[in-house]
Amino acid sequence: MIKPIIGILGGSGFVGSYLSNELIKHGYTVRILTRKRENARHLWLLPHSEIRVIRDFTKEALSQGLCGCVAAVNLIGILNEKWDNGKGFKAVHTDIAENLLKACEHLNIPQLLQISALNANKSDASHYLSSKKAAEALLLATNSDKSSQIRNSKCASSTKVTIIRPSVIFGSRDSFTNRFHTLLKLAPPIFPLAMGHTRLQPIYVGDVVKTILKIIQNPQARQEAFDIAGPEILTLKEIVEYIAKVAGYRKKILPLGEGLSSIQANILQYCPGKPFSRDNLRSLKVESICTDENGLSQLGIIPTSMDSIVPGYLAKNNSRLAYYKFRDRT
Repeated sequence: MIKPIIGILGGSGFVGSYLSNELIKHGYTVRILTRKRENARHLWLLPHSEIRVIRDFTKEALSQGLCGCVAAVNLIGILNEKWDNGKGFKAVHTDIAENLLKACEHLNIPQLLQISALNANKSDASHYLSSKKAAEALLLATNSDKSSQIRNSKCASSTKVTIIRPSVIFGSRDSFTNRFHTLLKLAPPIFPLAMGHTRLQPIYVGDVVKTILKIIQNPQARQEAFDIAGPEILTLKEIVEYIAKVAGYRKKILPLGEGLSSIQANILQYCPGKPFSRDNLRSLKVESICTDENGLSQLGIIPTSMDSIVPGYLAKNNSRLAYYKFRDRT
């Protein structure tokens, strides 16, 4: 039996690795598009999967890479750009999304799922959020155009776009809890935290993957957008304090006001790895919490708490954490 193929952009990353495994468990073949085959090294032995290298993400390259797929999932995203002018975010978040839409319409791929960010559609506070918002706008415009064309009985592409807006995502090998874990390990007893009073609603990566899977599997569940978040609303300070507690670090978390947060961002902007940037600061001024209905409840998914997952990979002397560090070195 021929298994339906799901094309994944950003499939070698944190969410993509979880998603690939889950799709395969449910009878799909995954095709992971990447610029470098080495990026997907940890997925090379995954059954019913294909790593396809494309040199760029133009409409033409994406059309070749996605030929034969029944759905495309765009997970590509960055948290920082080289400069601070928005061009890097636009190129990754907006331009690739536009080229992907054109490729899907050219191939008549029925579904395009775009992973955005919670409340990105409501804010231009940062280059990160504004680029996500622009991508959503151009993708959702095609749904409206198709509805109009269908009403007027004109020929239209069959591609239907669904936007998924998660809050900050956590899970083993994430870039959120693990980054704070590393910073806390290196930090002095008092840890200064920019925008510590910002409220977030962290969502487990497994719940994000379940959302994507349910939308792919159930055409009747499809709608233009789903805002998804975890079961708890916490301040960033509360989250970092929790990470410190789980990891066994005795640290005093000192939340900074906007002025000192800005100073910290301006300094860390130029540190190796850019642990915190001016644009990160601007993004943190927008709370990542559900202000509308949580899409997880719409899809019948019970949200997973941090406390049921995070200790499993961040707890002191945890063997799984040691394994991941070893695997990253090999």
